[in-house]
Amino acid sequence: MAAIRITGSDTSTGDLTLQDSNGNSATNFNAQRGHVITWEIEPGSGVSALTGFAQENVNGNTNVFSSYPAQQGNSSNWQGTVDANLGSSNSYTDTYEISWQDTQGNSHTYDPTIKVNPIPVS
Repeated sequence: MAAIRITGSDTSTGDLTLQDSNGNSATNFNAQRGHVITWEIEPGSGVSALTGFAQENVNGNTNVFSSYPAQQGNSSNWQGTVDANLGSSNSYTDTYEISWQDTQGNSHTYDPTIKVNPIPVS
């Protein structure tokens, strides 16, 4: 399981500050096949809610999810599963859109990426 924490936002651009569990940038997140990824809104981020996820129509984009990110019950967390059946010798990149709402109720979008690297041959 992996977590992407939303720690900040810029309402003038729609950009979000995304960090992994080690505090590193998760704007270009490296994921592993079969991992469950949870997006979590941190207090003070300026984000009141995530309202949706969509795959961007970008040349060379591949949907890496077997279960596309969805809201978890009544929580503010969203969760998706990286497809465990992606070809092991290929690299895949998914540019996706996060729709989000700021603390004033205004809607924004942000387009980060998730990359799944080839499995190293032993």
